[in-house]
Amino acid sequence: MEYASQGQDEQEIQSRIADLLAAGSRYVWVVRLVGPRRVEVYSQDQPIRIVGADATLQAPGILRNPIPVRALYERELAYDVALTNLLQRRGYDSLEAFLAENEARRVARGVVQGEIQALLAVLDARGMALSEAQRQTILNGRDPEQLRLWLRRAAVVDSADALFR
Repeated sequence: MEYASQGQDEQEIQSRIADLLAAGSRYVWVVRLVGPRRVEVYSQDQPIRIVGADATLQAPGILRNPIPVRALYERELAYDVALTNLLQRRGYDSLEAFLAENEARRVARGVVQGEIQALLAVLDARGMALSEAQRQTILNGRDPEQLRLWLRRAAVVDSADALFR
């Protein structure tokens, strides 16, 4: 991508485009900063294509998503486009999908913490002392189903040892 503004030598720009294409670049985008917002798209063995400000750019095989031409001129839109691309590289379709997954993780962590606290409270109320190893086993618990099983057992077992059998 090349940004071309007033005062740049057009011959130099065209020479750079030719060099890039000769070196194997599949596309060269020249973002024009003078006159109407537009991007000139150069590719090997193809005529130059002009893409207007309200259109999108595509680079099949290189970029997954189309890039709005406006994103090459407007910083906030550029950030949004970059963020979307980064999230998709991590397997998320959108920022909303990322936030939803993180919210689900937060809720799951809260459920696990609640189960741990309830289990410790029941054992304490029943006067069952835990060894440090048993306490750590409970505190390091991450499986809500296992913690619920221990919680149900804690209500009826005779000892902390019996809880883990």
